[in-house]
Amino acid sequence: MTLQDRLDALRTRKRQQQALLDAVRAGQISGVACGESAIAPRPAPVVDRLELLRRDFPQARSVEAQGGRALLIETRIPVDATPQQYELPVAFLPLLDEPQRLFGFYPDIAPLGEAYDPTRIVFLDTETTGLAGGTGTLAFLIGAGWFERDAAGRLATFVLEQYLIDDFCHESAQLALLAERLAGFDACCTYNGKAFDVPLLRTRFVMNRLRPTPLSLPNLDLLPFSRRLWRGALPSVSLGTVEREIFGIIREQDIESSLIPSIWLNFAATGNPTRLASVLHHNAQDIVTLGALLALHARCADAAADPAILRRASECHGLARWHEARKEWSTAARLVERALQIGSHSPSEEDRLLLALARIHKRGGEYERAVETWRSLQSRPMNVRLPALVELAKHFEHRTRDIAAARLLIHDCLRQIELEAELRAVTGRASSGLPTERDLQALRRRLERLDKKAEKLRAATRRPAC
Repeated sequence: MTLQDRLDALRTRKRQQQALLDAVRAGQISGVACGESAIAPRPAPVVDRLELLRRDFPQARSVEAQGGRALLIETRIPVDATPQQYELPVAFLPLLDEPQRLFGFYPDIAPLGEAYDPTRIVFLDTETTGLAGGTGTLAFLIGAGWFERDAAGRLATFVLEQYLIDDFCHESAQLALLAERLAGFDACCTYNGKAFDVPLLRTRFVMNRLRPTPLSLPNLDLLPFSRRLWRGALPSVSLGTVEREIFGIIREQDIESSLIPSIWLNFAATGNPTRLASVLHHNAQDIVTLGALLALHARCADAAADPAILRRASECHGLARWHEARKEWSTAARLVERALQIGSHSPSEEDRLLLALARIHKRGGEYERAVETWRSLQSRPMNVRLPALVELAKHFEHRTRDIAAARLLIHDCLRQIELEAELRAVTGRASSGLPTERDLQALRRRLERLDKKAEKLRAATRRPAC
């Protein structure tokens, strides 16, 4: 028996059991006395569930597809209207009409070229029964949002559609509606979607015998670039944290993400939509925030020419790392210098910025500026002074060929480490910040190599001329 035969047999058996249960409830089977209380309550029909949801979402309606049904909730958010049902920061939205801003940060959409249009980007987010992924995780709520223009051609409205199912058996209808919607877009925008949302949806498409072709759109995953900008400066780089710390959006009645699966499972089992409205609002705000966050990323394109527009040292440093990875040394150096000018950071953060600046100068061929920066770090704590001294020794050894100066630096460095270790042993202070044994071994090997080079030089100078 094939897998399909087994599935068909299970469906037939389920229908027979349900018919028997309905007959018992109706008293149509003689000799069977079974009160309603003895039978587990059936979930509320979709119409009743829809009526309950309409208290919070009057626009909700039931849509049938693929032999199933899904609840479709459509919301239109005027960009310039205040107050808004969902908060949409609009300061940088016009920048989305300038494609060159995003092509550099998101090369996946660069092939669109002149065909690029921000209204052809769909913002996707899912709410699932768990985070494990794989075949056992269901996306019971899928939200899709996009911008629409007004008569003047401006981005005037954010349209949001949410596809909610009330039972596992209606998943194919939900996915069919999503596929129909995605067919009208050129790219999708997600937050961690490349790692989670899109692979999960692709799995659900395959399990429901649907082609996952709509999910092959170029994906603008905003998490990696957000992590580069705000890693270390924010408590985390989750979408909720970025939304609160960067945009100042405070969700007054938000739901914890960990509670969302249990809320929907209770809804599917009993038909009671308690707290389900909070899940829908949570998903809607996530999608709206994606539109504002993409526009903020577009704003970062201006920082290459004018770093003064950035107000956070972490953003300057993160954007500098991005330009450094692309060998744009002068831009990266200007951004790090801007981070140092902001001054709202601790001494340890300043040390990291100075080390980064020296590294950029070195890689960009500005050796004298790199040496100047390394020398400025010689009075800093050991965990900062050590890499600076090692870099100086490398410069003297390989660039200026001053073996004696390089050897003296490494020798002094080892001596300072020994003295500091002895001092801490006498005073009983913790030894945090001292180099590891691996670092010490690397220093000793470097000193041995420099000693051998120095000996060769001495031998060459003592050799008599012929």
